[in-house]
Amino acid sequence: MERRNDNHTIKIQQSVISDVISYLKVCEIPASFINPRLVQLALEASYKPQLVFWRALDRATVLRALESYAPGFKNSLSFVEENAYEILVDRIDRILDFRFRDELNAEILLAAPPAKRKNPFKYLTLQLVARGEVERAKDLIADKAMGPRAALELVEAQLAAKKGRPFMTELMQEAIVTSHAFIVDRPFDAVEAEDD
Repeated sequence: MERRNDNHTIKIQQSVISDVISYLKVCEIPASFINPRLVQLALEASYKPQLVFWRALDRATVLRALESYAPGFKNSLSFVEENAYEILVDRIDRILDFRFRDELNAEILLAAPPAKRKNPFKYLTLQLVARGEVERAKDLIADKAMGPRAALELVEAQLAAKKGRPFMTELMQEAIVTSHAFIVDRPFDAVEAEDD
């Protein structure tokens, strides 16, 4: 995927590292409780609407945030019995890959007249094929249920930001709700109490 290597990218990466650490601290997540879903929620909570956000991120940035939050965390992971770190890395790659594509598709939709955004799947598929981006069109078709809607949410977030209006994607909302649930329910405390 295309990425920009400039000060903007570095600022986004630094902001995401800080935001992921803050999210995990607020939730008081123990290192052993880190899992792909929590990482996804922490990343979504760090999202800031702009043309290039997801494409500024990479696996190393996410892992740096996790390592800063919980040094040596990869030796503590417990969401599966074997290969937890490898599974986590694979899922981080998949999360970023989907969001990279969402952001690229959002760029196409942002350039489209508002009426064309009413059927984002059709418009995106036609545009990608017309551009000769057959693999991206196939990816979009494979992700028909979620991909177009996710791209459209990023468009809505960017348009709202330009107008100074707040907007949160569904995943951002879920991340916020989940962080509050961790603060109140603290499911890992029960697990730690059982271990004692």
